[in-house]
Amino acid sequence: IKPGIHLAHVVLTPNSKYAYVTAQVEGVIYKINALNYEIIKSIDTGNNSEPHGLRISPNGANAYVAMLGNKSLGIVNLENDTFSEISLGGAAVQTGVTPNNKYAVASLYDTKQLAMYRISDGLLSYINLPENAKGPIQMYPTPDSRFIYLADQGYYFGEPLGEWVYKIDLESKKIVKEIKAGKAPHGVVVSGDGEFVYVTNLLSSDVSVIDTAKDEESGRIKVGKEPNGISIWHKN
Repeated sequence: IKPGIHLAHVVLTPNSKYAYVTAQVEGVIYKINALNYEIIKSIDTGNNSEPHGLRISPNGANAYVAMLGNKSLGIVNLENDTFSEISLGGAAVQTGVTPNNKYAVASLYDTKQLAMYRISDGLLSYINLPENAKGPIQMYPTPDSRFIYLADQGYYFGEPLGEWVYKIDLESKKIVKEIKAGKAPHGVVVSGDGEFVYVTNLLSSDVSVIDTAKDEESGRIKVGKEPNGISIWHKN
């Protein structure tokens, strides 16, 4: 892999045999053998397409890619590694997929929206964030597929700092709670039991712990300078 291509995000297939990695500047998604680390395929997404965040559906059928430059949702069919995309009208930063495989979602930074793509029939809808939203980044669904927690970071592209995490009801397509976090919340993950949400705060250098029973921040964990993404490990 060449230097300077901005390897943005990496995800594993459910069986952990393959990794898919976005190269934002190059406009390529790499498929890598996770056992011997060899590049199996380079999936070209086009000049200035800027593939960034991606997630794989729990059933292993597709990878959903936030196409920052193309302002679209990229879809990689993992059976044959073919690529297609759907226009979203906003700069997509990260994607998510609900555990029940019903929705793929994408954060649209410039239009301050969450795009919802219904996988069964391709229906596209949008959830508008509050007028004072600064720019959404990462999100994560709850284990029961009812809600999405979305970090409103701002800061990038000259935007003011955000400090809020939005809890979104996927059925009503409405924000049901605005939760105060740290400065410039970026990465989001929900615990396997759904009891806690962990959010990295880029500019306060800590992680907010949100208690989902109250939907309030219950504490902060100092982690060092400018934390970005976050993952959680739990036994099944």
